[in-house]
Amino acid sequence: MRVALPDPLSWQAGIEFGLQALGELRRGGLNFEFSLLEQGPMLEASGFAVNQFGLETNVRWLHRRLRSWTGFDAVLFPRVAPLETATITQILEGGVTVISSDPEFRSQRSNFHPFPRRDWQSLAKLMQATAGNCRSSFLTDVFKPYSQRILISGFEIGGQMQLLAETMRKRWHQATAAAYNEDFRGYQCDIMVGQQGGRLRREIDRFLFFLWAAHHYDVFHFFWGISLWSVSRFHHLDLPFLKLLGKKVVVHFRGLDVVDIAYFDWLRESARGSAAPRPAMSRPDQQKGLKKWIKYADTLLVSEPDLHEVVPNAVLSPQVVDMSYWQPTRQPQSLQDGIVRIVHAPSSRRKKGTDFVEQSIAELKAKGLPVELVLAENLPHHKIKELYEISDIGLDQVLYGWHGKVSVELMALVGRWSALSGRNTGNIVPTFPSSAPTIQSHPGP
Repeated sequence: MRVALPDPLSWQAGIEFGLQALGELRRGGLNFEFSLLEQGPMLEASGFAVNQFGLETNVRWLHRRLRSWTGFDAVLFPRVAPLETATITQILEGGVTVISSDPEFRSQRSNFHPFPRRDWQSLAKLMQATAGNCRSSFLTDVFKPYSQRILISGFEIGGQMQLLAETMRKRWHQATAAAYNEDFRGYQCDIMVGQQGGRLRREIDRFLFFLWAAHHYDVFHFFWGISLWSVSRFHHLDLPFLKLLGKKVVVHFRGLDVVDIAYFDWLRESARGSAAPRPAMSRPDQQKGLKKWIKYADTLLVSEPDLHEVVPNAVLSPQVVDMSYWQPTRQPQSLQDGIVRIVHAPSSRRKKGTDFVEQSIAELKAKGLPVELVLAENLPHHKIKELYEISDIGLDQVLYGWHGKVSVELMALVGRWSALSGRNTGNIVPTFPSSAPTIQSHPGP
């Protein structure tokens, strides 16, 4: 079905209700093309709404107003300007369906369909009836409440929040990613909050965003133990209000948000033979924050099974990558010069055990072996992929007992082997299939 909205984009023209109706139609399985005029005061907001409703592949942007309606099944006129009356009459005479919520305009023609202003459900039903090729169950589904609106917020680490939001949108959910930080590898989210001004300005921005989000979203998925509203040393002030409003709260722990970096220092020294006593995995402030999350969150998630030692009742939700992106486009450089390149991409040298990696490569080179260490550090993500592709082996993290996102990316690149730590894993040492390009390792002699 081909639909057009000929007016410049504005909320007064009802663009938000048209997009919401079409989002529901797409969720119901309807195949359509929606032509929008790339003009109007709400152009930027409309583009965001198109993305939020998962309509990127369904929308066609027009650079000028349409002069012919041939080939269209329906034209939307949420409001009718005086000069458009003749145009609408011409469209109706051409047999194209006209759908309008303007109470001042009426027609007796059978292909004219009025609908209540701002009633997107009625609009969706009219367009579905016009198409006539939707799933048979759609008419019973269309009046159900729209899929829950999901906000994925917190600290963006390696594009995880944005990728999760985009995947949810592909599965017909309204999902938005909002980051409170600038990811050092250049990953961007739908919304970047509190990125400008001083501390006071950033806190005000976060508070205003919390008020807006509490009104617009039903499910809140927080990354890195960061919620929407904090003031100075007082964190997670929004959680009681979200629960009072009946919102669903999910928290996704990633590592250093619940594990003290000093714990990795102990692992490093233990690997060198130190007999220092084992410290607590979490700092007191981390334990305090964890208690608050346990009180208010409906679901606790961890990205690595090691974190179950800190959050035993959490559900494992591992690292995600875009498999369509992590496909090889070039051959390892060793095929040209015979030098085996070993890539290491530390997000935190203290956590990843980078000093052990550098020492090991130096020892191999001292023995005359043709090896070279490729450090993919503090680089944008597209540059990191290039370094992965020219390398033969990847070293992820050699202190911790599970793989990070780097290992998943390396395994996605066919033929790239990844080494990860088998140390300190207890009974959760992973059993990978024999075909998985992964080797268990540990630092030390």
